[in-house]
Amino acid sequence: MKILVTQRVDEFGAYKERRDSLDQRWYDFFHKIGVTPILVPNKLSLVKNLIAGIDYDGLLLTGGNTLIHLPGGDAPERDEVEKFLMKETLNRSKPIVGVCRGFQLIHHFFGGDLIPLEGYAGHKHHLQLNDEDKKREVTTHCGFGFKSSPFDIISVDENGVVMSAEKKEKKIYGQIWHPEREVNSSPEDVQLFKKYFGVENE
Repeated sequence: MKILVTQRVDEFGAYKERRDSLDQRWYDFFHKIGVTPILVPNKLSLVKNLIAGIDYDGLLLTGGNTLIHLPGGDAPERDEVEKFLMKETLNRSKPIVGVCRGFQLIHHFFGGDLIPLEGYAGHKHHLQLNDEDKKREVTTHCGFGFKSSPFDIISVDENGVVMSAEKKEKKIYGQIWHPEREVNSSPEDVQLFKKYFGVENE
């Protein structure tokens, strides 16, 4: 199974070299969920050529960078690419999964508003799951989020911030925490991503 994977934009050095990058911890996670990543450059013309010639099984919108319409927005080329990929993947009826910024982009794409979150970067929060009593603790790394959503909310934290949500009929899922940064990859995250990318049905 092959999925498109978006990358963050980082700026380096005195020459302000802009680089596409992906945390290497994602590769171990991809192996555990049974998918092969196709890394997407943040250049729209190249992306259009890339996906015109391939069949892919889903789209992962990763974390990093701030959406351009928010304070501190720093990667307009990434916003452009990811919005295009959202439309294309929806047209193909393929699964879309968003993590942190990716979740924010999905929410914004469907008309949702984002609010600043103080004290969420690098802090632990408890997931309160709608369909079960037990709670799970995850670490968040975001500066923006939301407390209501056009999607079906799966979990919130102790402050009412939406931690995960889905739109089943469109094969879309998003979560605020980074599964690749959790120690030893949480079994819950592995199963979640297998479920939404349809790996467990293969």
